[in-house]
Amino acid sequence: MDASEETKFHWSEGMKYAADGIKSFFFINGAAAISILTFVGNTTHSDAESRYLAIGLLSYAFGAVMASSAYMFAYLTELNYGNRNAKWASRFHISTYVVILASFASFSIGTVFASFAFF
Repeated sequence: MDASEETKFHWSEGMKYAADGIKSFFFINGAAAISILTFVGNTTHSDAESRYLAIGLLSYAFGAVMASSAYMFAYLTELNYGNRNAKWASRFHISTYVVILASFASFSIGTVFASFAFF
């Protein structure tokens, strides 16, 4: 395998791991939202608990949307790198990291608010 083929191989494998990582953010936010909905449906809550659960649920939903958006930005990054448009590729690359971090932050915020309702 020459250097160009090896680079392509590693780039391709790296993209697979990135896609799996984005999927995991989507799944953890979605699963957390489903668990809150299940909990809400099976118990009664005070107004304060309901507010905390609602904020947690919205946070998880936002995190799932951000994880889905990461796919779009990752695609646009690759498209622009492939078209040799480094300026836009760099912008989309940074945007991908921003939405992934937003997804992680949303999960963390949702977990904090959901825990307020439970304790």
